[in-house]
Amino acid sequence: MKAKHDKTKEEDVVSHSTLQLTKLSMEHVGNGTNVGDTVTLVINFDGAVEGLTSSLTDSIFTVGGVAVDAVWRGIDGENSRTLTYTVAPGDNGALVVNGTPLTNALMAGITDTEGHAFFAEYPFASMVNHSVISTVSNDLEFTKLRMEHTGEGTSIGDIVTLTIDFNGSVKGLTSSHADNIFTVGGVAVDAVWSGIDGGNSRTLTYTVASGDNGILAVNGTSLTDALMAGVTDTEGNAFFSQYPFADMANYSTINTVSDDLRFTKLRMEHTGEGTSVGDIVTLTVDFNEAVKGLTSSHADNIFTVGGVAVDAVWSGIDGGNSRTLTYTVASGDNGILAVNGTSLTDALMAGVTDTEGNTFFSQYPFADMANYSTINTADNDLQLTKLSMERTGDDLHTGDTVIVVIGFNEAVKGLTSGLTDSIFTVGGVAVDAVWRGIDGENSRTLTYTVAPGDNGALVVNGTPLTNALMAGITDTEGHAFFTQYPFASMVNYSTIDTSKSHEKNSDHTAPIDKVDADLINHIFMGKPDYFNIEPEAYSHHFIGSGAYSHHFIEPGAYSHHFFDNVESLSLNAFGVL
Repeated sequence: MKAKHDKTKEEDVVSHSTLQLTKLSMEHVGNGTNVGDTVTLVINFDGAVEGLTSSLTDSIFTVGGVAVDAVWRGIDGENSRTLTYTVAPGDNGALVVNGTPLTNALMAGITDTEGHAFFAEYPFASMVNHSVISTVSNDLEFTKLRMEHTGEGTSIGDIVTLTIDFNGSVKGLTSSHADNIFTVGGVAVDAVWSGIDGGNSRTLTYTVASGDNGILAVNGTSLTDALMAGVTDTEGNAFFSQYPFADMANYSTINTVSDDLRFTKLRMEHTGEGTSVGDIVTLTVDFNEAVKGLTSSHADNIFTVGGVAVDAVWSGIDGGNSRTLTYTVASGDNGILAVNGTSLTDALMAGVTDTEGNTFFSQYPFADMANYSTINTADNDLQLTKLSMERTGDDLHTGDTVIVVIGFNEAVKGLTSGLTDSIFTVGGVAVDAVWRGIDGENSRTLTYTVAPGDNGALVVNGTPLTNALMAGITDTEGHAFFTQYPFASMVNYSTIDTSKSHEKNSDHTAPIDKVDADLINHIFMGKPDYFNIEPEAYSHHFIGSGAYSHHFIEPGAYSHHFFDNVESLSLNAFGVL
């Protein structure tokens, strides 16, 4: 028996539409080659389509090899689409429609009404030279190029104008800046375009400014580029010149320097000695005519003291014939007062002009005034009379204080309060101490309070102490304290141990009637403590083990230094012993 064969109907699955193009044409408005003209690509299908109703593409049209924008338009359900390019200024060259991007756009964007995509087995051919776009006006030409100026055209405020006339009405460059057309001495200067849309000329104006010196020139290439980029006829077609304008290389010489203005006198004066705090030193420059500038400003590179620049202030009146530079001696200014001649010259040439704005000029700089005087703001009369140490407790524990007392031979100012961490150290670690005192009195104290964890040898560092006093202490007139040599350090004043219990003995003063060499040497070679000898006795301060430190004469007493049983007498001795 023959087997029966059941034939099943086979249906092809169609993944894309059977849509086909029925028309592909190009249309344009006007010549299709001038600014504002439109070129339209029209595509018709054999059925209703969807997609590409409104979108921008920049891959299908090119002009002169450069991609240009075009816009898709259409209505879903209709059977056509258009792609429109509008000619814009600067579009010049062969117009091309690129077939492959066009095909891809249609296959990606167009479907039939059931959503099946349009398909083309082969891409469309490119329309390679549809037309030549030319947005340049072949009719627009310049008819005149002229230079004019006010006054000599070479001095501050004079105006130089470059005017370009055209054979027809133009648009563009009505107001904008150009900094690459005019040059003075090879340096580009700013100029401004002016004109009216619909007029037939444009003007470029340069105003001579202070400091513009040298040959005035016009860069022809830059001028040509500016006109081709900025000027069009009334229809928007750009001005074009096959060849650039020639440079105007030596139009005139700008000179904003006054050949008549010169200084007639340069003098130095001072109040008082001119060397102490508050004294005033003035440098006055006289001119042969009225001047402007430098009426009020600071200069920190003309006066120097000890080689260090100091601040000075210019003063004067516009219309007067002199300028003054004033330096006021300040605390801490010490050394030779000098005037830097080159800096002075530069300041005058940069800042002073005649009444018309022409600058002062000097071919050679002023000579330095290298050794005008010696400034000394340190008070050589202010001296130490006492430097002593005091403390609470025989042993130093948390909460105890160590005080350095400094006495002067007259009333002082400064260091009435403030923290320092550079003078006291414990176990080699810097610790805080506080300055105290009253302006107008003759002493200062520096107090260190033992804190938990402070352990080791207590040291008072002489050099930082000296520096602090010289920087912070003055007499009542503001003259700084000065000492030629730094104080010696108090190297092992005491050993602080905050880990032990505090057995405080506040009675650490040992009044005695008399001290002889044997007693002093005995104490010195042992473990000396602090002795505050009452008045009428000797005052001896021994620091550490085997070392003698500072000692100061109490009223009516002597001060003795003992070294290995050798006695020597010294009155008012300070410094390293």
